[in-house]
Amino acid sequence: HSEKLSPHLNKMLSVRRAFFTRASKISLIKSSATFPFETLVGVQAEVAHLFSPLSSVRDDRVEPRNIHTVGSCSPSPSFRSFSSSAVKEKEVELDDSLSAEELQEMKTEADELLLDTFAPTKLVNAEQGKQKNTEAVVRDLRGATVGSAQLMGEIWDIPIRKDIVHSVVVWQLAKRRKGNNKAKSRGEIQATGRKPHPQKGTGRARQGDRKGPHFRGGGRAHPPRPREFGFKLNKKVIRLGLKCALSARKAEGSLLLLDSLQMEEAKTKTANLTLRLLLGHDYPNTLFVDKDPLDQDFLVFKSATNNLFRVSCLPHDALNVYSILKARKLVMTVAALESMQARLSTPIKR
Repeated sequence: HSEKLSPHLNKMLSVRRAFFTRASKISLIKSSATFPFETLVGVQAEVAHLFSPLSSVRDDRVEPRNIHTVGSCSPSPSFRSFSSSAVKEKEVELDDSLSAEELQEMKTEADELLLDTFAPTKLVNAEQGKQKNTEAVVRDLRGATVGSAQLMGEIWDIPIRKDIVHSVVVWQLAKRRKGNNKAKSRGEIQATGRKPHPQKGTGRARQGDRKGPHFRGGGRAHPPRPREFGFKLNKKVIRLGLKCALSARKAEGSLLLLDSLQMEEAKTKTANLTLRLLLGHDYPNTLFVDKDPLDQDFLVFKSATNNLFRVSCLPHDALNVYSILKARKLVMTVAALESMQARLSTPIKR
């Protein structure tokens, strides 16, 4: 892997190899390769990122390993000590020195930052349901931040009504039932109408024909008929259920916005690796939503993820409550977001 490493990392590895080969009392000052402390912290973070598969270094305060203390070597004065305790003491001093106005200003600036909608939370924020417009982070398929998009409060930040969501799911599952069962009654059986035996004198029960349900080959009593299981539900209730499902995914940090679903090739292996880097190694059931179902990028992405049982793809106009609740993560492109918000904002045609 040395060819893919940065020049600073190659320099650090060469210095470390030199320590193992030379005498133990040679200090790092006499070495021909020296680099400042900030470079050491960056190199340490890069090492942790490269050698820990499918994980990223989220904490910038990485404590470097003591690479300069090998054997009985004495630490070089060109390096400064760095520990978590020193950082904590420094933070306490800074907090004590700030005034109330500065703290309030910092809080206001923090509130104006972009909202990361893909940060899972165990508890829903108390401000949820206030219908506030927010700016959300937009990423690419590699996970890098590329911009922002506005989430309308009347769609993504409404009070979550479990009863409305339940009614919409029951309506949706009932409406998709086919109801094609059909069986014949005794009046639809093709058989003779001849009396099987005389009315009296045989000791047997009287019978008029062989079409009854108690005969072999006879018709069924009260057979099933083709019917519709669906029932009527108001359009505003259906739209409200969709908004509640979208608000729930945003409130729990399960919404991810992408700039596009563009992939170089429709390969399942490539798609699986891309999703592992984007969503995690053991990513849950995920629903991807794009604008145009005939778009080339959407078709390539859908073909690449067709054999991944934890991935589903839908156009924005086919987005429904049951699909959102069935998938634990919701991934949506910016184009699909704009089209869906425009569709849900228009008045309902009565």
